[in-house]
Amino acid sequence: LDEMMEALTPKLGFDYFTIAHYVNDPLAANLADLCSLPDRWAKTAREFTYRKAGPVAAICKRTLAGFVWSELPDMVALTPRQRTIWNAACARGDGLTVPANIPAGVSGSISFVVDNKTPLPRNNLHAAQFIGCIAYEAGLRISARERFPAPPPPDLSARQLDCIILAARGKTNLGLGRFTVGAAR
Repeated sequence: LDEMMEALTPKLGFDYFTIAHYVNDPLAANLADLCSLPDRWAKTAREFTYRKAGPVAAICKRTLAGFVWSELPDMVALTPRQRTIWNAACARGDGLTVPANIPAGVSGSISFVVDNKTPLPRNNLHAAQFIGCIAYEAGLRISARERFPAPPPPDLSARQLDCIILAARGKTNLGLGRFTVGAAR
């Protein structure tokens, strides 16, 4: 998934991506977050996106549609702390965040980011939202497969296998042949 996102992100016109599960969600404890942001952005990104008080997390709880970072103040009144975080993030670049609100599941978001030297690829925002949703779902499935591996198939005897084959052919253990609903006995 990480390799796929690394390949797709520049094709969409973005420099970086993140797939984040909100740390305040207890189900997210064992899920991996993927991020291609440079290390120098790490602290700002965590505060901006992952923290419960961060502006992105606040908006993700209110919408299903993706939103552009530079437009956050038009969407919601930012607290002074959120405005400080927002200013720090916008000084580095702009981005699109797609909320991933999963009922009875692990919420998070997918973000595609451009640094302050790259223009936001507005023509690709819908494609990025679509790809982001699929990537988030894929991350959940991969994480679930690693946390909850499928049980091994049952170990059946030769006779049990014969019974399954006979049942599939319509045989019963009644000795009466095939039973048809509504037929006279």
